[in-house]
Amino acid sequence: MAYFPNGTSGMIYEEKWCARCIHRSVEDGTGCAIMLAHMVYNYDYAGNPHNPLNLLIPVGEDGFPLQCNLFIPGDPPPRKIPLKGTIATMPAANTGKVE
Repeated sequence: MAYFPNGTSGMIYEEKWCARCIHRSVEDGTGCAIMLAHMVYNYDYAGNPHNPLNLLIPVGEDGFPLQCNLFIPGDPPPRKIPLKGTIATMPAANTGKVE
């Protein structure tokens, strides 16, 4: 199981792998579910050879986490931003009036 001793090491791993993976959820803002599981159970399962998270993000001989086994490079699905109006119906800056 990937062990992250602090938030910075987790963020570095996430930037290297999760941010470039198609499984990263941009739509709902949750990020990578596998990375979340590792963060939540980081201290509970560290060093446990029977931990199922070992199958997802293995650890190399040097003790550092390797590439996630579910990593598929590519862009995550695009975020859908709902438009609630048009520029013509938006209030003018600082006046509260509609133009």
